[in-house]
Amino acid sequence: MEEDSIMVPVLSEALRIITVVVPTEFADRLELQSLRMVEAFENHPSGMLDDNNKLMQAESYILQTAINSYLDMVEDDPEMYLPRQSGADE
Repeated sequence: MEEDSIMVPVLSEALRIITVVVPTEFADRLELQSLRMVEAFENHPSGMLDDNNKLMQAESYILQTAINSYLDMVEDDPEMYLPRQSGADE
């Protein structure tokens, strides 16, 4: 790969990019855990991450896993996890 080249991920209809704003501390924690995952994966027998976007793949995995867990909890018991509407008479 040439030093000045730019890698552009190819998205299909099954993939979308989302952008969120988070506190710096949250982003730092996510990046640290993602770097740990990349490091652990380097020695894992199941294969390698794509060299061009290892950190992005790890961050995506962590976010998808955490958010899917939350969404599953909300679907199972929305009363417990969703904000309650308060009436004027309460």
